This record gives sequence, structure tokens and C-alpha cells, in this order.
Amino acid sequence: MKGLRFYEEKGQGNVIAVFIEDGSPMYNPDLSMGCVSALLFEPNSIVCGSAVSREYLTEHTRRVSEKTAREIHPELFKYLD
Repeated sequence: MKGLRFYEEKGQGNVIAVFIEDGSPMYNPDLSMGCVSALLFEPNSIVCGSAVSREYLTEHTRRVSEKTAREIHPELFKYLD
């Protein structure tokens, strides 16, 4: 899926989809990145538009492929597809 990077939230069973443009994250004025993320702290949670900091991604997630993201968090792809 073009225009997105996927990050698995450690121990959550959810994935954050960060918007990218020209290979770089799209930053908001407060230096957070636009994303689609889980609404609740339960596996395969429903999702909503949000923003995430680089620090959160570094400390609480790991980057995963789209294929892996689809396996971990199908609800995310109901929203994205």
C-alpha cells in the first residue's frame, strides 16, 4: 500500500499506519506524524485518524511489512482498504 508505513505496537496486537510522502513521514506543526491507529488498548481494535510522535514509535513499536500488519490488525485494513 503506497503512502503508508506500518508499526506494530509492542504487546498491543495493533498496528499504527503512518502517512508518508516522498519516502518521509508527513509531520504536523507540532512535529507529530499523521497516522491511523487503534482506538482501544485491545488486540485488533477499531481505528481512527490520529497523530503519533517519533519517540512513541521508537520506544513502543517495531516497523513491520504490510503483509504482517494485515495479519496482526485486520480491522485497520477495513478502514484503509
